[in-house]
Amino acid sequence: MLNNRRNFVFRVSIVINIAVLLYAAMHLSSNSTTGVDWVPMTVDGSERSAEFRYLNREEMRNYTDTRPPDSSVRILEESTSQKTPSTMPTTNKTASSTASLPDLEKKLTGLADAETSNVTVLEIDDEDALNPMTLAYLRTLLQCNDKDMPAQTLQRGEYWVLKNFVRADHGFIQCHESITYTTHAGFEFLDNVQPLVERWMAPVSLAIHAPGADMAPTVNSIRYLRDCLGNDLIKQFVTFHVFFSHKHVPSSV
Repeated sequence: MLNNRRNFVFRVSIVINIAVLLYAAMHLSSNSTTGVDWVPMTVDGSERSAEFRYLNREEMRNYTDTRPPDSSVRILEESTSQKTPSTMPTTNKTASSTASLPDLEKKLTGLADAETSNVTVLEIDDEDALNPMTLAYLRTLLQCNDKDMPAQTLQRGEYWVLKNFVRADHGFIQCHESITYTTHAGFEFLDNVQPLVERWMAPVSLAIHAPGADMAPTVNSIRYLRDCLGNDLIKQFVTFHVFFSHKHVPSSV
């Protein structure tokens, strides 16, 4: 029993000695490296190393910030002056070269004038404009008959037509310049005029059926569309016509 205990203690001591020797060898090998100091590891070794790197970075930043800018500019100028050869003319110029400068300026001026005289002025035309032949062909197809839009009272069959009863403010438009949207309705449907004009964005010819007593509300509706909506498109594009049957002539027009 006693011998077993002694053997166990002896083995443990051997293991401890080997561990101490390995530790000492590692310590000596780490110290033998040039420029490296041995730092004992602690529990927060990673945090210490991160803090050490952060402090070094801050020191380098402070050094670059506090360094005077003249030194860096001077170093840059010296390096560029050494690397790139000087392209500036030296002071050892002859009198003949300085005397030829006015002649050189005259030659350059003459060349510039010759180049500007050869340049042709470009005339920018409207891309949407039609050439005369195409315009004449288009007007022939449309059977254009340009005429003004005066207010007229006409008879078409059994209907009386007050043509151009309220004229739009767009002025004179030739027949090939725009396509007029033509429709008819009663005064009850005039609330659709504004969205129609906003979608069409061109002249609109609107004929309103106003027989008998419908004439007064028709006039009031037209006045409301032009003056009360605050939409200038209706004033600009919409021309109102009024028609009614000869059997239902309004009492006053």
